Amino acid sequence: MIRKNHDPKLKRIYALTVCVNVAIATFAGTAMPVSAETVTDALPASGLNMVRGASGRAYETATQVNADNLTEDPDADIREDLDSLISEEKEEIVIRTTNDLLKFAQDAKLDTWSVNKIVRLENDISMKGVQFAGIPTFGGVFDGRGHTISDLEMSDKRSYVGLFLYVQETGKIMNLKVEGHVSADNKEFVLGGIAGSNAGIIDSCTFDGIVAGGDYAGGIAGINELSGQITGCKSSGYVSGNHY
Repeated sequence: MIRKNHDPKLKRIYALTVCVNVAIATFAGTAMPVSAETVTDALPASGLNMVRGASGRAYETATQVNADNLTEDPDADIREDLDSLISEEKEEIVIRTTNDLLKFAQDAKLDTWSVNKIVRLENDISMKGVQFAGIPTFGGVFDGRGHTISDLEMSDKRSYVGLFLYVQETGKIMNLKVEGHVSADNKEFVLGGIAGSNAGIIDSCTFDGIVAGGDYAGGIAGINELSGQITGCKSSGYVSGNHY
């Protein structure tokens, strides 16, 4: 089941609301209210005390904590049923050819299918002349092993566009190189060279090419969500978007 709570319009409205609240609090000389537990350990890099939100995660800013407190699980009423569909055993998948990648994308239509999957890319793959709509949702580990997926040409009618449309909180994309062109005409689209939206981890990945159009556009990810982490990545080429 594809997550239903990722409406770009709602994200934009929420982002604007947060900006207004921060501006008001700053002008008034008061701090934004935070209902959370202060963590005693400080961040080594920034020296800021971390604060836990409702989910138990630790954050640096009040904006992040407030967003965490407002986050709701859209599948809470069927969470146990969904979790029962996830295999407890790790399953390894090897991708060597374009057809292997297309089959993998076809299988990854449900949130639960890819959880606990370990995917390894064993060869460089060219997508030249291949019609490809991306990997819908991914919650496992995808190790590119330093290989490149090249000649990617994506211009889809979906709200999210990228090699991975959505990376779940349990998902990790690593050691992957992507080259190509990701575009959309609809300004409300979310586009990224590696992922449209990332709630998991993208580590040591590169994108070289063009990301053009959309409300949210990024060389690595169009939106990096509250739980998302992007580390050791770089992009080169051309990125343009309408707002963010």
